[in-house]
Amino acid sequence: MAEQSILDRLSVTPEEFMAVIEEHPGLQGLLIKYLVEEKFKKIHLSDKNISRVTKHDNYNNKKKGDLAVVYKDVEFIICLKALQPNKVQETTQGWVGKVPFDSKERREVLLPNGRRVKTTCFLKSEFDIIATGFFTFENTLRFVFAKSSDLPSSNYHNYTKPQRRFLLPTSITVSWPPKPPFTEDLISLMDDIVEAQI
Repeated sequence: MAEQSILDRLSVTPEEFMAVIEEHPGLQGLLIKYLVEEKFKKIHLSDKNISRVTKHDNYNNKKKGDLAVVYKDVEFIICLKALQPNKVQETTQGWVGKVPFDSKERREVLLPNGRRVKTTCFLKSEFDIIATGFFTFENTLRFVFAKSSDLPSSNYHNYTKPQRRFLLPTSITVSWPPKPPFTEDLISLMDDIVEAQI
């Protein structure tokens, strides 16, 4: 006998489930985040050179991210982000959207130059690769990837120029088809990072 779904166990219809999701945007975002993460692992983390995939521990590490992936004996911290549905536009060249990118809470961070700053921005050094999942473009689930070191720096005027080059902006533009620094090829990005460490 097939295992009952959570909806069956709660005697909830798909229509009732969707109504709750639509009425609570926060719940919708959380659910999409975990579903996209699960699909990401199945689609992109099956390479034979990947030996381990675990949830990243943000509390005991200086790096921030969602997944820790060991590829060719090198650990990568991957940060998963989703597009803001209301920030998507269709253009003559495809689709363009915004990815919200901040830590939500203002915190003091140590910059690579030894200085400290209070910010909601992520440091470029806090993760290795950003993976952006979206189905807003053409209603098809897709992923694009970029190395954190290739992402633009914050241009917020309250930070000094030396501070800005270490900090990421609070939102990042993503397009489909992908434009640099984004690519569809996660493995090539990880290969680039592995080769740079040799």
